[in-house]
Amino acid sequence: MCCDFIAAQVYQCDKSMGEQEQRWFQIVSDVDQWTQDMIEFTRQVGEVQQMPDVTDADKTELNEAFNKIALLFVQVSQMTASRPPELLERLIASHDRMREELAGANKLLAKILATRK
Repeated sequence: MCCDFIAAQVYQCDKSMGEQEQRWFQIVSDVDQWTQDMIEFTRQVGEVQQMPDVTDADKTELNEAFNKIALLFVQVSQMTASRPPELLERLIASHDRMREELAGANKLLAKILATRK
């Protein structure tokens, strides 16, 4: 939340920043937030894997989603750290895909946990 506020302020203050630089800054900000989110998501996936009343199919689906997200996270983090200008389009595509995968995995996790109650 704090990062979103800071990012909004930076965007507002630096109108000369190019679209690619703005996009890069947003991705870096997201990676920082995802680092925190991945810790919590990993914990939740681990808890679900231990729940005896969750079906094996749901556990497998959640585990597959987690593996996709983990791979994308590593790719996006590495590309962001090295900041290769020639890979910016690939970085943007990987970033966007990770956002979609995270949204889907969070919905799946919510569905699994909701069926337990």
